[in-house]
Amino acid sequence: VYLGGTGSANKLDDYEEGDYEATLTCSSGTITLASAINRMAYTKIGRQVTITGRVNIASVSSPSGGVVMNLPFASTGSLADQADYSIFNVAMHDVVIPSDAIQLFGEVGQGSSTVSIFYVVSNSAWPSFNANNFDGSGNEYIYINGTYLTD
Repeated sequence: VYLGGTGSANKLDDYEEGDYEATLTCSSGTITLASAINRMAYTKIGRQVTITGRVNIASVSSPSGGVVMNLPFASTGSLADQADYSIFNVAMHDVVIPSDAIQLFGEVGQGSSTVSIFYVVSNSAWPSFNANNFDGSGNEYIYINGTYLTD
């Protein structure tokens, strides 16, 4: 399909939608997602990928360090001036959020196959959201959505 002209830049040659099994990982320990609530939806149009959904944390075992979620496609690493970095919306339910956190967000860096979860604090660098904030009660949910570029 050509949109807005017949030049190669106007050719839409890739459209895909579906879901994929999400995983959460951390520096050490494990985070296990509920098998019934562990899938994220995605739509890929050309180089642009949008994911959305929520996952349920079923259990944890000595989790610590930053939390990352996998992506269905690796992000691009080829754009100049970090133009290929993306920010995702992140919300959590029944999870202990650090008291100095103003806002949660996810970041996809250049050439990454994961989205890292961070939080904003006033007048400081962005700390990673630490996996030890999860208690594995089965009531913890992470909602995440965002758009990023792939090759």
